[in-house]
Amino acid sequence: NGTLPPSSNKRAPFGNVPASPDRGSNRITAVKAPSRKTHTLKTSAPASPLPSTKRAPISTPDSSLGKKPNENYQVANQLLAAHKLYIDDLMESLRGEMNTVRDFETLLVKSQSHAKDDATYGPSEDDVLKYYEAVYAYLDKGGDNSIKLRKEMERISKT
Repeated sequence: NGTLPPSSNKRAPFGNVPASPDRGSNRITAVKAPSRKTHTLKTSAPASPLPSTKRAPISTPDSSLGKKPNENYQVANQLLAAHKLYIDDLMESLRGEMNTVRDFETLLVKSQSHAKDDATYGPSEDDVLKYYEAVYAYLDKGGDNSIKLRKEMERISKT
């Protein structure tokens, strides 16, 4: 009887995805085309600090010379910080999903060597249900993370 929840094993399931990355070192190379729905950013009021971010704002070389970033820069910095947090959560969830898939695949392979009395093999119903529930939990978490980013973007656009 195998366990199906995400493994606490620190081994990276894929060679290019580190098991425990530095949360500030994610590099994104792909850019998604903007959707048809547009949002306008109101920059007439000073941008409020992003309370949920653990990242420091991007510093500029001129900031030490008495120059201040404009409102667009402040809004852009908040959007970037919120997006990076979303990506961090997404990568963490993806690592867990990959571990869950690996564990379930291992369970399926092992089940082949344990034939039942009727000469069939396969996981137990309980194992399949646990996997099914784990997949649903990942879908829910992904949806929650998307909603969280969307709310943060809406908050930023109102500042």
